Amino acid sequence: LGSADRAPATAEIVAAPDGGREARFAWNAIDLEGEPGALSVRVQVVLPPNRGLATWRLWVDNRSGQWGLWQVDFPVFGGLLAAGQYDVAFPHRNWGKRFAACSARLTGDYPTGWSMPMQFCAAWRQDSGVYLAAHDPGAWKKTFTLEPGQESSVRTFAEDMGVPGSSFQAPFPVVAGVFRGGWLEAAG
Repeated sequence: LGSADRAPATAEIVAAPDGGREARFAWNAIDLEGEPGALSVRVQVVLPPNRGLATWRLWVDNRSGQWGLWQVDFPVFGGLLAAGQYDVAFPHRNWGKRFAACSARLTGDYPTGWSMPMQFCAAWRQDSGVYLAAHDPGAWKKTFTLEPGQESSVRTFAEDMGVPGSSFQAPFPVVAGVFRGGWLEAAG
């Protein structure tokens, strides 16, 4: 199920308790093959005041007697960066690497020291950048994908994978947004 498949049943922007803004979206009673109304999805995006980094959360309520969740790609950003226009810092092969003028597809599995030892990546040009991270102290298994000009996402694997009726509540927030600076500011 992709977000472009249908408009949300409800969408609202409200004031957050800290003075920021909170966007809430809900898709209710989504039909699955042979099971009308078996799935509901909620998304919350919180943008604190005076910061360009939003916190993203997802809930999937699965009432299916036949279908179970295996993995969740959330959030998925289409065309996040222009290919070849940004330097990308991507934790990779136990250290991290700067991919200058990146146009390549970068992907890594966390937690692994070899594939992806940290839970974030960043891209910048001149003095501004884009940050994508899982703020996950529980170190859940996840896959980061960053492909400039295409799709970028964080994949989380569901508990009770494939069990009919298995639901999903994001065990951690994904933080994404813009910042001033380069690699050092993103890492700080």
